[in-house]
Amino acid sequence: LVQLLVKSLVPDIQKKYKDLTKKDVKLSIDGASFLDEKSVGGVALFSCEGRIFIENTFESRLNIAFEQNLPAIRKMLFEGIV
Repeated sequence: LVQLLVKSLVPDIQKKYKDLTKKDVKLSIDGASFLDEKSVGGVALFSCEGRIFIENTFESRLNIAFEQNLPAIRKMLFEGIV
């Protein structure tokens, strides 16, 4: 069901990309590879050569937020201990 929804969005996404960048793009859905069953959701994108990988899953975004907030977390936990 989700795969059908995503496939139905591809033509609109390709058009929007072309409108914004003035470049053609060809998108395809890999019907054999899916996110891990434990994943909450998101998308993983690969270039056709596999050299470029973009992971925009809930877990990856949460990890980015965690990494960006580590200094503040350390300060809250360890301020005054050193």
